Amino acid sequence: MVVKGKPALGPILGIIGAAMLIIGGIISFNIRLQKESELAALTMTWTDVGFNPVLYTISSTLTIVWGLLGLFGAIIALFGKRFGVYFMLIFGIIATAGMFIPIGSYLMAYIPNTVFLNFSWYLVDPIILLLGGILGVAFKEL
Repeated sequence: MVVKGKPALGPILGIIGAAMLIIGGIISFNIRLQKESELAALTMTWTDVGFNPVLYTISSTLTIVWGLLGLFGAIIALFGKRFGVYFMLIFGIIATAGMFIPIGSYLMAYIPNTVFLNFSWYLVDPIILLLGGILGVAFKEL
């Protein structure tokens, strides 16, 4: 949606941040497989390091869910519906907070690994989604 000749910056940032979250969630599934192959190379299993691999799946799935819901809100906001901006804001806050909430950790080859509530690709993707929501709420462009 174009407002008075200017693109709606909030929803566009929301789309970028949500797309990065979705890609980050897909990447985190690959990271779990990579960790499993590293464990196999050390002839170890997840139980040997005292970790439940379902936590990786939860983290990856939540990352994709937050990204999809943020993308839904951004697309709704792009079409001129005001409540889409609030979707971006809420799920941007949840995803940003989830980056810092650990749900499990394990020690592999003397290196501590922590799994957080949701995965972040470059530590900016949930913040971009949140920024899109903030700009959408702050500016009455819709």
